[in-house]
Amino acid sequence: MRNEIKQSIKNSIAFVFHLFGIGHLIHYLIREKVTLLSIHSIMSSETQSAWQPVRAQLDPAILERNLEILSKYYNFVSFTDAVAMLNTSAVFGLTGLIMLCNKCHLPL
Repeated sequence: MRNEIKQSIKNSIAFVFHLFGIGHLIHYLIREKVTLLSIHSIMSSETQSAWQPVRAQLDPAILERNLEILSKYYNFVSFTDAVAMLNTSAVFGLTGLIMLCNKCHLPL
């Protein structure tokens, strides 16, 4: 019951953000900045391992879907490009996004 109330509140806040375009406003205001996204524990549930993860793992298929959505709003950049962007005040069209990955067990 408590989780349902929390989820309902989160959904209501997300709806208000969407309704009033708050997300677009924030994105506009940070257009000359670089965002760091740190992702932890990516591993397919089908991957065989000798250890049992303590926390839930993010499935690579869900990560791929989320990255497709993020690519509509962000320009994935390297650290070198981000430093150049910030030093020259250049804007690459979309807000720069650097993705950091920790404990990611992805097949090569």
